[in-house]
Amino acid sequence: MDLLCAVPSVPGGTVALAGPDRPVRSGSTVGLDVTATDLSAGETIVSYAWSVQSGGGSLAGATTATPTYTAPSGSGVAVVRASVTTSAGRSGNLDLRVSRGPNPVAAENTLPGAARATWDLPVGALGGVSTLQGFADGFSFDHSATPLWRHTSVAALTAGQAWSSPAQILGFEWDTYGPAGTSSPGAAYLAPPHPDAVFCSHVMYPIPSGLLLTGPGDEYDSAGTATHRLVVHPGGAGSVTFGTGTINWSLGLDSANTYQVGGDNTSTVIRQATINILADMGVTAATLMSGLTAPTRVHWWGPSAP
Repeated sequence: MDLLCAVPSVPGGTVALAGPDRPVRSGSTVGLDVTATDLSAGETIVSYAWSVQSGGGSLAGATTATPTYTAPSGSGVAVVRASVTTSAGRSGNLDLRVSRGPNPVAAENTLPGAARATWDLPVGALGGVSTLQGFADGFSFDHSATPLWRHTSVAALTAGQAWSSPAQILGFEWDTYGPAGTSSPGAAYLAPPHPDAVFCSHVMYPIPSGLLLTGPGDEYDSAGTATHRLVVHPGGAGSVTFGTGTINWSLGLDSANTYQVGGDNTSTVIRQATINILADMGVTAATLMSGLTAPTRVHWWGPSAP
């Protein structure tokens, strides 16, 4: 009688790895990671070995799944290699690029286009831009008198006074409006203001090198002064358009929107202003939070808006 022994097959070849390139501020740290994309059932990664191949810098946790890379000074690109071994005896390598610069945006711009398009810069890593105080030095008496600010402390401002919003209401990405302080080539901007536009704030900020948009796309290679404005203008057929010029306006509305800064940036002024403009659009709140006033609808351009 013959005795047959069944030996389980072991996958051969290398294991395929995937992982994102990273931008980082010079002298700062960034986490790295890779994922195996073709593991067999029950197969796991049992060891990691990370090493800097070129470009300088150092690694902490080089035998873990998620090491930390510390970038050297100056600008440039380092290549960091991830090497793994699986429980099936397979191995694989992947080289990641870590670009560095004076700020993460400048660093990101040195990555290939595909890497830039998929990288989501962490909020709070953009130096001065991420800590701007909205409207910190820009409320004149004329702006405080606009209907947007009724029932708020802003409405009581007099000449020479200003109101500062909580941190991050402008945040890391906001718009300029009109030719003053514009950053596009040749001082061009998308369109002139609506002839009936009403500006409700005005603030100018100096922007550090590498954080000011210099043209269409995602090239942030300049420094200069940018102007932010809240604006209300007719939307056609009697409608009203309110432009906040920032993706962070909601941070001032409720404490659920704290993921970017980890704290409560709500503002009674911003809540009331939002209630006001919604009322002017014909939307009345059924209930109000404590401290807010039910506004009467205001027709910004008379009973018949343009």
